[in-house]
Amino acid sequence: MHKVSINSKLTLPDSEANDLKEDIIDNDQVVNVCPDGCTFIFGGGEVFSHADSTGYMWDGDGEREVRIPITFNTDMKSQPNIFLTINKLDSSQAHNLRYNILAEDVSKYGFTIVFKTWSDSRIYSASVSWMVIGSLRADEQCSL
Repeated sequence: MHKVSINSKLTLPDSEANDLKEDIIDNDQVVNVCPDGCTFIFGGGEVFSHADSTGYMWDGDGEREVRIPITFNTDMKSQPNIFLTINKLDSSQAHNLRYNILAEDVSKYGFTIVFKTWSDSRIYSASVSWMVIGSLRADEQCSL
């Protein structure tokens, strides 16, 4: 399985910098706190884009994934709920479209976006939006 990890500041090790230019995400976050103690954090951006069509999500076979760690701009009281949505997906019409997107390593400090594909699927680019629901302080209770 091909795995790629980058941090939310978009820095890559020198050895990977030329090969992984396509793995990006905008980590701008919007935080809203409701009177009942619920805190909502919104973010998102492009997970990867294979502009030259030679990236492993486009021309690879078998299991492939991209991992993007997200660190919250503010710590939550406890492990929050994470909701992920695809808001852009560009793929080949000549192959079946297979993908999975999930949040792993969820903590009060952040989580990791994991985008997976497999078999002969060809994915050119993908973007996600995410929403976090939780509480910022111990004296707040989020009652959804």
